[in-house]
Amino acid sequence: MTTRKCLAILFAALTLLLSTLGDGISWADAFNDGFNAYLKSDYTTAMKILRPLAQAGNKAAALPVGTMYEKGQGVPQDFAEALKWYLLGASEGDDESKTNAGRMYLFGKGTKKDFAAAMKWFQEAAPKDSGAQFYLGLMYENGNGVTQDYKEAAKWYRKAARRGWDRAFLNLALLYEEGRGVSQDNTRAYMWLSLAVYKSDDVDQHKATLKAKMTKRQIIQAAKWAKRCEDTMLQELGCDDGLPN
Repeated sequence: MTTRKCLAILFAALTLLLSTLGDGISWADAFNDGFNAYLKSDYTTAMKILRPLAQAGNKAAALPVGTMYEKGQGVPQDFAEALKWYLLGASEGDDESKTNAGRMYLFGKGTKKDFAAAMKWFQEAAPKDSGAQFYLGLMYENGNGVTQDYKEAAKWYRKAARRGWDRAFLNLALLYEEGRGVSQDNTRAYMWLSLAVYKSDDVDQHKATLKAKMTKRQIIQAAKWAKRCEDTMLQELGCDDGLPN
């Protein structure tokens, strides 16, 4: 799921919320103007409108302000400044801001790497945010500040994939292909690659490599399972865990 799509979803939810609060109509209108400017790539206008809102405590505004600083959109790229705004949004309870703050600590962007801080923010956001779920999986897979645990990594990747997080499909497929934390299973690996929300060179390459090692029956079975998961929006327990052998 792209940052722009996540922000658009957040925008819709927060506009509705703000409109129910005391000064919500004016805040919602201003946020609407600022976010529409952001979507139109008019970052100078977006920053002019959204930064004061974020300073005034609008948690929805803090996220795009942080994003613009991180990506250098309309302002010089500044990871430390981006982290500041993500932390502001996180402190106000915004889950995607928590995830972005955790990501900055995980990779040392704008700050020193701090796996404990990353884990803290990811764990707080994970009940509702698929990005946090993915990064928890990554930390367990790589042993970043925690004991390396492929089974735990697979659990979090599966949660993130079921919510549509792009990279989770590939990472989960690789665990199945290599038998790390799960029973080795090329059919399940191929199923998750087939379900990938976005198509990248990595996904296509791994699908081609994996397909060459599979039987025709396995490929057909993977396609059936993928269709079943799509039909249930990945939420049914039968998607992956409960699949027949």
